[in-house]
Amino acid sequence: MFGLFGKKKAQAGAPRTADPRQEALDRIIPVVKAVEHESSDAIPIDLPAEHSPISRPLAADLIVLYAEDFPDRFDFISKHRMEQLELTPDELHRLALRNLPNRLPEIQLHGDSPCHMITCGGNFEATLLLHDGLWDAMGENLPGQPMAVVPARDLLFVTGSGWEGAHQFLSELANKELEDKRYALSKQVFTRKAGTWVAVGLAS
Repeated sequence: MFGLFGKKKAQAGAPRTADPRQEALDRIIPVVKAVEHESSDAIPIDLPAEHSPISRPLAADLIVLYAEDFPDRFDFISKHRMEQLELTPDELHRLALRNLPNRLPEIQLHGDSPCHMITCGGNFEATLLLHDGLWDAMGENLPGQPMAVVPARDLLFVTGSGWEGAHQFLSELANKELEDKRYALSKQVFTRKAGTWVAVGLAS
């Protein structure tokens, strides 16, 4: 096991700006979720439009939501909140991606090549799919293109497409029975091409 980047989540005692809007902007992060999953971690689908979370497709059955990252909770950004903060959807997305690396706990890599499990505090593992710097670094040390599965919010397994058994191995990991189904995400296998995640098949 070893750490990557060494980023630490902002501590409660860190200096704060006097501008409440800027404080809110600095808290915004992306969160990877599943679409219409049966678990309680699925996005709500029956809220009024103004109060429904802003979302953006990621790949296959995964989407990106946005949240203000507080020490004890995520407050998801609705259309109403986005307008309060004077942001457009594209501005919200860019801001969240920019904030992400500095809001994360330490990223740790576990296991031997060619397959690794990546951990990041228990709430951010799936969201690491959006951390471009991580994948730029990982891509230099994986055979072929990065491939990943995120069976749950806190589970991220990675290998490279150049390994002959990559797809089958990741499929088996994604298809394992989860102890806690509340945070289940996807059984898809994803590969990263030109900075974008693409689904390459369901787990079998």
